Amino acid sequence: MRASPVLYLLAQSFFRMLFPLCFAWKVEGATKLPAKGPVILCANHRHNWDPPVVGSASRRMVYFMAKEELFHSFLSRTVMELVGAFRVRRGHADRNALRAATALLRAGAVVGIFPEGSRSKDGSLGEGAGGAAILALKTGARVVPVAVSGHYDRRGLTVRFGDPVAFEAVAHPDKDCVARATQSIMEAIRRLVRAEETTNATAD
Repeated sequence: MRASPVLYLLAQSFFRMLFPLCFAWKVEGATKLPAKGPVILCANHRHNWDPPVVGSASRRMVYFMAKEELFHSFLSRTVMELVGAFRVRRGHADRNALRAATALLRAGAVVGIFPEGSRSKDGSLGEGAGGAAILALKTGARVVPVAVSGHYDRRGLTVRFGDPVAFEAVAHPDKDCVARATQSIMEAIRRLVRAEETTNATAD
């Protein structure tokens, strides 16, 4: 089943009205997302609402890599596919997911990935898996770090986009190359999280 850009835009418009009311949602640095060309959005992951929050903050349609469990029922699978999500088997080197993401990036799309692989239990940023780095190295797509900070309530939630990170394309990146790229991606996300924490501390 193909994604429906119309349905995606309708869902995005709905959430853009909902999130400011529910979470005092604000977006910073959205213009740092390149207007065209392949991009990998890499964000921290703390809550089930993170994908629609990041997708709604983006100026472009985001094709999210989503856990396989979300595709088990017909209804859930249909909705996920219509909004452009594609499945990934967590804890495995899922070649099908990497091929799907590679095809999207080579077509100039935006792919959304949560490098930690699963939600953080305590809200802190964990270690990143190598999938995003492999895709960036193989396709030459720019990586835009994103930090979701604050609270999923009226205390305030912030989505902050960082400056794009570029990696030189490598046809067959080795483990050290992937590890270095992964570290760079996670550090870029960590800087955004720290910047928001510093801003909140100053405001208090």
